[in-house]
Amino acid sequence: MGMLRRRTVIVHTILAGHISRVDAARRNEAGVQVMTMGQLAARLAGGLLQPVDLDVLTETVRDALPDVEMGELQPIKDLPGMPAAVHFRQGMARRR
Repeated sequence: MGMLRRRTVIVHTILAGHISRVDAARRNEAGVQVMTMGQLAARLAGGLLQPVDLDVLTETVRDALPDVEMGELQPIKDLPGMPAAVHFRQGMARRR
């Protein structure tokens, strides 16, 4: 019997991760670890961290907005959709 070979597959989305796991299972592969980019970043940051929960991030943005000077956006920072808009834009910047 040969030695078990382990390998890690890094994917961009959760759906791509599911597809990679199904492909590995169909090929009867063992020792395949599939991680998203967020999981990889958390592991490289210390291994004990986990990706930030989106609801927690939006709540944190909501709590921080009153203390942040936003220049020309100051008049709209108290609108109800601002935390979600900041979170969405931060996600777009992170993916670039």
